[in-house]
Amino acid sequence: MSTNGPTALIVVSVLLAAWGVGDVADARAATLKVLVKAGVEEFTPQRLTIRAGDKVTWVNQDDELHSLVSAGLVSRQSTTEPSEPFINTPLPSGASYTQVFTQPGTYHYFCANHMQVWGVVVAEE
Repeated sequence: MSTNGPTALIVVSVLLAAWGVGDVADARAATLKVLVKAGVEEFTPQRLTIRAGDKVTWVNQDDELHSLVSAGLVSRQSTTEPSEPFINTPLPSGASYTQVFTQPGTYHYFCANHMQVWGVVVAEE
């Protein structure tokens, strides 16, 4: 009985896993940052274009409490009711929050404490 075929397949699978070849989506995923800078009442950058699967981390560098609330896939001019927020979290001074955007789309968000502070994440395929 020859074990060459199955053994070779196992060895190749282990090597591919070690090299990360079998996990292409994770290999290309990036983490991008959005900052809340001290004294600046806006998210920086205000508009961020990413690839689906990327992570976005918001960092509060301000002394004030901010919050992140997603407005869903509606535009600021839309009369469509927003969907239930998938992000709804306080962001105290010095804190950060990370969200993975798995689906392509345009995601609007804002600070519930400072309604003039808003941003957009565009996740492309």
